[in-house]
Amino acid sequence: MTVASFEHRRRRLEAAGAIGDELERVLLTDRELGIAPNKTINAGSDPTWLVVLASGHEGVFKRVGPNAASAAAGYQQDPVEANLHEVVAWRLARALGPPWDALVPVAVPRTVITVGYGVLIERRPGVAQGASRRETPAQFDAAALWDALIGHQDRHGRNYRYDAVARRLSLIDHAFAFARPGDHCNRSYFLGHRWYHQAGGLWDSERDALERVLSTDLFGVDAYLPKDRADALTARAELMLSTDQLLRVGEF
Repeated sequence: MTVASFEHRRRRLEAAGAIGDELERVLLTDRELGIAPNKTINAGSDPTWLVVLASGHEGVFKRVGPNAASAAAGYQQDPVEANLHEVVAWRLARALGPPWDALVPVAVPRTVITVGYGVLIERRPGVAQGASRRETPAQFDAAALWDALIGHQDRHGRNYRYDAVARRLSLIDHAFAFARPGDHCNRSYFLGHRWYHQAGGLWDSERDALERVLSTDLFGVDAYLPKDRADALTARAELMLSTDQLLRVGEF
């Protein structure tokens, strides 16, 4: 990746702004009341910050820059660009609509005082490794298609949250996504779980979603990705439609 190509895509993300989503507007424009290191039991490979906004909304901030995504090399990801995938993932989920827009937290590009430029992601309640397919089978299966489509390389038990009160599954951490053929896959929890239950065939709603992805030129998110990653996303959608089944774990 060149600096020029990264800046071009970053500016496109910023220029697109918030489109019809109130929470996006809040995350983009609300005044910051507090910023602190985001201390979690299962910390990731990079530091994150908890940001409290004037509206009371909370977000998790990931910095974009040469120090971000320190584990990127093992996933063939660019260490500067990977965290922008959070915003790209949200925009694709928003365009797909239900149920995927409910699974993926809102994410926007933003500069946070004292930290710098990065992405601010809606903070979702819930616990890691707390979901059960018996409780939320439709959300489990939707998560499997989502991870197959975007080529998520590392969907382990700490990369989702489950709110037992609301019975809501949230998929977090999309930095290591939009993989290309041959890229490393550490784990794909929901995709593997669905195949284990012999549910790899596509539903009508999933065929429709994939057809819309292709008929709209990826809803325009190809403008925010390097060409090889956008091409791989297209190829995954085409392959699932042609075989009428989900991809296997690591099939990018």
